[in-house]
Amino acid sequence: MKTTSLSIPALLALALKSARSAPALEDAMAAYDRGDYLDAQCLLLVAAHWGNAQAQELLAFMYAIGPALYPGTCRSLGVARNWFERAARGKE
Repeated sequence: MKTTSLSIPALLALALKSARSAPALEDAMAAYDRGDYLDAQCLLLVAAHWGNAQAQELLAFMYAIGPALYPGTCRSLGVARNWFERAARGKE
């Protein structure tokens, strides 16, 4: 299994940096496009908590599929379900 070089404090710092500015889905998508799924997941979490339904939906897919497609991420169907439900409510 591939491991990441980012520590938990580094991820938290990244999330806080993103939280101080507007939650930029573009940054998350750029990380996703370059295959940096852990960075993308962190940035998507910030945007998702700010209520971005698109971020919530992509985050749900990442949790539902996990490391089989997104190396460095974890698989959690319960968390995926939560994000799918939040995304659905946001699109009503």
